[in-house]
Amino acid sequence: MLRALKGLALIPLLPLIPAPLLHAQQAAMQTRSCSAPDPAADGQFKPGDGWSYTTSAENKGSTLTILKVERIGKIGVIVHVRVQGLALRDANGDLIEIVEDLPTTRKALSASVIQNQRADTVPDFAEAYSNWTQACGGVYIVPVQQAVEALHQKMLRAAHPQ
Repeated sequence: MLRALKGLALIPLLPLIPAPLLHAQQAAMQTRSCSAPDPAADGQFKPGDGWSYTTSAENKGSTLTILKVERIGKIGVIVHVRVQGLALRDANGDLIEIVEDLPTTRKALSASVIQNQRADTVPDFAEAYSNWTQACGGVYIVPVQQAVEALHQKMLRAAHPQ
């Protein structure tokens, strides 16, 4: 069975945000009010662009697509990316090839990408984005390879709580 990781906001990303921002984000989540992202333009990352990035050996050949560029208060510019071509296995052994929305700081994304490969249409990620905004979701501050691995480990731990 093939699955895509949807509803990314349901998997807490907060430990990847620096401590001062973490406390503000946790407080916002408790009251369910958080700063709405503002649209932003970026000279390097444009919605629809496809990029190769530094991957782990098991995900060699996976690529990412820029979905949206935004600015959030103290965090700064964030870039929502879709990661496809993954070879992750969930707790049941099912293949996961896509992370539908991986919100990442621009700095972390810049440290990850290798080559702009193509321009394409932006895949629909309305459901994942809506889940992320409603949950005052987190933002990864590590390179994409590490963010994918962290997300995978969180998913596996959530399937087998201790």
